[in-house]
This record gives sequence, C-alpha cells and structure tokens, in this order.
Amino acid sequence: CINSCAAFVGPWANLDACPTCGEPRYDQKWLEWSHGRSARSMRYGNERTQQIFDEIHRNDGFIDAYDDILTGSAYLDAVRVGRIKPGDMVLMISIDGAQLYESKMSDCWMYIWIIVDHSPERLRHYKKKHVLPEGVIPGLN
Repeated sequence: CINSCAAFVGPWANLDACPTCGEPRYDQKWLEWSHGRSARSMRYGNERTQQIFDEIHRNDGFIDAYDDILTGSAYLDAVRVGRIKPGDMVLMISIDGAQLYESKMSDCWMYIWIIVDHSPERLRHYKKKHVLPEGVIPGLN
C-alpha cells in the first residue's frame, strides 16, 4: 500500500485496493518505468545491455571497458541464458558486519538492496531512494 498499511502478498496478493485504508494498489516498478526522468533512468539497464552485446559482437567477444556492473560476466551470462529478461529489475545485495559495541567483534550483519537499472551517471545507483535497507542478521554472540 502506498500508505504502508499492507503488502499485497499472501492472502492479499490479488487485491486491487488496501484492505485497511482503501487506497488503490500501485506497482512501484510501473511507476518507476512510466514517469519522466526516472523512466529514462530505468531504461538504462536494457539500453546499456544491448550496447554491450553489440560491442561484444563487433569486438570478437571482447568489451572495451568494464565500467559498470552490467559489463560483468555474471550479469551478461544471466541475460544470455534468459534468467534476466528485458524489463526485469536488477538488484544487487550488499552485506557487511557491524560492531555495535567498542572492543567487540562484529555481532550483526546488515544488508541492503541496490537497484542497478538506473544509470551510474552521477552515481544514481547509490542515491538514497535506490538503496533499500532490507535487514539485520544477528551474530553468534
């Protein structure tokens, strides 16, 4: 729900409106893809992927510069075999330990998702609204 009342999953997966406040269901991916500058930015992944495959074809299987996550072999192989399709949103996970108390080993791990479909121009990947905090994993202590 746009008001954060509910998530449209499980028993609410097929609802068209929030069961709490009545707001109509919306699709965040559709909003990103359909509005002005964010739509242009979200198209970056598809457009850049096509440019990379064109470059590989022209250069006998080589890429001139590895300058973005989209030029990495894991991503390109996933596209090549169809695990990532045009229009799919691509996320990157980042995880790191955190020491919450002085003189103590890391006692929890935090992780975030980063939306990589946006152009890296001006580090758009790492703008606050494209970095999604996901969770904390408690340590062994």
